[in-house]
Amino acid sequence: MTTGAGLDTVDFNAYRTLLEGLLPAGSLCALSDAAGRIQHADETFQHSIVAKVLGRLASEPAENLRSQPKIIRVRIAPHAWLAAPLRGEDKQTLGYLWACVPVAEDSKAVGRRLVAVASVLAQTIRLTARLDGLSAELAERCEELNLVLHTEDQVSAFAEGQHALDELVRNCHDYLGVRFAALLMRDKGILIAHDNNGSDAAAMPARQRDALRTTIYDRVSQTADAVLINDPRDPLLAEFRACRLLATPIFDGKTGVIGMLAISNDAEQREFSDNDKNLLRVMAQKAVKIVQVGYDSLTGLVNREAFEFLVGQQLNDAQQRATEHSVLFLDIDQLQLINDTVAHDAGDGVIKSLAALLQRAVRDADVVARLGGDEFGVLLVGCPMQRAEEIAAELRTNIAALVVPWAERSLSVTVSVGVAPVDSGTETAQAAVAAAELACDVAKELGKNRVHSYQPTDTRLLKRHHEMDAAGQIQMALHQDRFELYGQSIEALDEAGAPLHVEALLRMKGDDGELVSPAVFLPAAKRYHMMPAVDRWVVTRAVRFLNEHGAQFGAGRGLLAINLSGQSLSEPSFRTFLEERLAELKVPLERICFEITETAVVSDLKRARAFITELKSRGCKFALDDFGSGLSSFGYLRSLPVDYLKIDGSLVREIAEDPIAASMVAAVQQVAQVMHLKTVAEFVENDAIRAMAKKMGVSFAQGYAIGRPQPLDSFVLAQVVRLELAASR
Repeated sequence: MTTGAGLDTVDFNAYRTLLEGLLPAGSLCALSDAAGRIQHADETFQHSIVAKVLGRLASEPAENLRSQPKIIRVRIAPHAWLAAPLRGEDKQTLGYLWACVPVAEDSKAVGRRLVAVASVLAQTIRLTARLDGLSAELAERCEELNLVLHTEDQVSAFAEGQHALDELVRNCHDYLGVRFAALLMRDKGILIAHDNNGSDAAAMPARQRDALRTTIYDRVSQTADAVLINDPRDPLLAEFRACRLLATPIFDGKTGVIGMLAISNDAEQREFSDNDKNLLRVMAQKAVKIVQVGYDSLTGLVNREAFEFLVGQQLNDAQQRATEHSVLFLDIDQLQLINDTVAHDAGDGVIKSLAALLQRAVRDADVVARLGGDEFGVLLVGCPMQRAEEIAAELRTNIAALVVPWAERSLSVTVSVGVAPVDSGTETAQAAVAAAELACDVAKELGKNRVHSYQPTDTRLLKRHHEMDAAGQIQMALHQDRFELYGQSIEALDEAGAPLHVEALLRMKGDDGELVSPAVFLPAAKRYHMMPAVDRWVVTRAVRFLNEHGAQFGAGRGLLAINLSGQSLSEPSFRTFLEERLAELKVPLERICFEITETAVVSDLKRARAFITELKSRGCKFALDDFGSGLSSFGYLRSLPVDYLKIDGSLVREIAEDPIAASMVAAVQQVAQVMHLKTVAEFVENDAIRAMAKKMGVSFAQGYAIGRPQPLDSFVLAQVVRLELAASR
C-alpha cells in the first residue's frame, strides 16, 4: 500500500462532525499524509505547524520511530497540537489525524478520543484500499477470463487455425494490456506478433526478431519452463528497450518444446507475476490445440491439407504477379520393408530423420510437409522448374547418403521425387500437388531412387491422369451405388447337364450412365488401394443375390464364383467382414467359390494359405485364377488347398495354333489330374479352342465362345431355362 493511499477518498466531513462532539469547543482539525501534505483541514488550521512537528519527528533515530506513541503532542501556547498516526496493514504510517485544542483543555482524555477516531479512520482507509485492490484484481481476473473465453481453439481446417493463432496473440496483447505479444514456432516457420502500434511481426526490428528466434527461444527451450524477467537490465533483453518479459514454452506432448508464447511490458509498467505465468501457460495449451489441426504429430510438419492451402497462396501470387514456384513430391522407396523386417518404430525414426533433413535443406520461405505415411511435399517459393529439378536431385542424393542409427543397425533409404510447376497456368493447388505425385509415380515405375518432372504431354503421366480420374469415379460409384454385377457362364466340358456355374463380374456405370470397362477402373482401384472397398461391395451384393435366387443355388445345385483381390486378403479386417456376410447367407456355403489370382497368392503365400484353409473348413470352394502365368506356379501349388485351377487366358487363347502354349496347358492339366483338381480354361473365344481344351481333358471352359457377360439376374434366368431344356431332351 503506497503512502497516503486512500486518504483522498475519505469523507472528512463525517469525521469532522464526530470530532466536534468529542473535542473541546473551538478545536481545529486536519488530515495529512505521512509526509505532512494536508489532504483536508479547517480554514484556520495552521499548515506550517504540521511541517514543524513532522520535521522534529523525522530527526528521531529509526529505532525510536518504530516505537512512536499512539499520539504526538506539541504545546505552543495558547494551543496544544495533537497528531494521531493512521496505521496501515503492515503498521506503516499512512498519515495523521490532527487536532488543535486550547492548552487549558488539553488532557489525556482528549488524546484518547483523537486516537479512537484515528483508529476508526485508519480502519476505513485499510478496508477501502483492500476493496479497491480486490476490485482491481477482480477486473484483472475478468480480463483474463475474457482472454481465455474469447480465444477460440476449436478449429477444423488449417486456414482457420492460422487465423485462430493470430487472434490468440492479439487477444494476449489486448486483454493483458501489455506492450507486445508474440508466438514463435521456429521449426514450423511461425512468428506472429502484435504491439501497441498495431504492428505485426514483419514490422518488428530485425534484431528483436532475431533475439526472439535465438537467445530467448533457446532459453525457453533449454529450461522447458517459463522465463520471467522483471529486471530490464537482464542481458537477455539487450535488444529491447527497457522492458520486462515473460515467455512460456509450448509443448506438443511428443517432441517436447515446439514453440513459445511471450509478452512484454515497459519497465515502468507492473511486474509480471506467477499469475501471469499460469495464464500464459493456459494460452500456450490453446495454441497446441490449434496447431494440431494442419500439422503431423510425428514430424511436426504441416499435413496435406495445410500444404495444399499454402501452395494455393503461392498460386494466387503466381496468377496475380506471374511469379514461378515449384512443388516436389517425395515417396520413400520400400519403407514398408523396414517396418516389416525391423520395426514400425524404426520406420518412424527414418521418417523423422528425413523430415529433419528436408527442413535443414530448404530456405525459411519454403515449406516442408508430410503428405502421407511415407510421402513428403516441398513447396519451393519463387523457384522455377529448372532450379527445382536441381534441388530435387540434390535432395535425392543427400537422402540416399543419410544413415539412421537404430539399435545395432544402420538404416538407409532412397526416395523417388516428382517435380511440378506452380505458375499462372496451374489450375488449382490440388492439381499442382497431384501433378507432382503423378511424376513421382512415374519415377518409381522407372526404377525408383530418381527424379521425374511433370510434362503435360508425357504418355506415362497421361495414363496416371486417367487412373486418377477413374479412382474418383470409383469413389462416386461406391457412394452412389453405381456398380452392377454381371455373370459369365462357366461350361462343363466333361459332364453333360452339369449344375449352373457362373462367375460374378463387376461393371461400373459412369456419370452418363454408360458402362465403364473393368480394364479402365480396376487398375486404378488396385493402384490407389481401393480394391478392399470394391470387394466389400461385390461380396455384399453377391450374398444378397444368392439369398434371392436360392432355388437355383440350393443344395447340390449351382456355383457362384466371386473374385477377391490380394489387397483384401492382406487386410485383417476383411476376413471379419467376410465372415459377417457369410453368416447372412441362406444357401449352403458350398455354393460359393472364391477366385484368387496367382499373383495375390505368391505375394503372401502364408496369409493366403491360412485364409483359404479357414474358409474351406466352413464349406467354401476356391479357385486359383490366372494359373500358369508365373514361373513358380507349380512350386507353391502343393501347399494350397484349392478346388479349381483357372488356366491363364494368355496360354489358352493360343492352344489351337501354338504347340508351346498347348503343351503348357497340357502340363497344367496333367498336374491338376494328379492332384484331383478341376481345371477351367479362360478366354475360350472360338470353337477350335473349346474343342482343343476338351480334348486335353480340361474340366470347364469360359469365354465368348461359351457366353458373353450379361446382368447377373437375367443371366441366371436364361441359364436355368437352357439347363431345363437340355435336361428334357
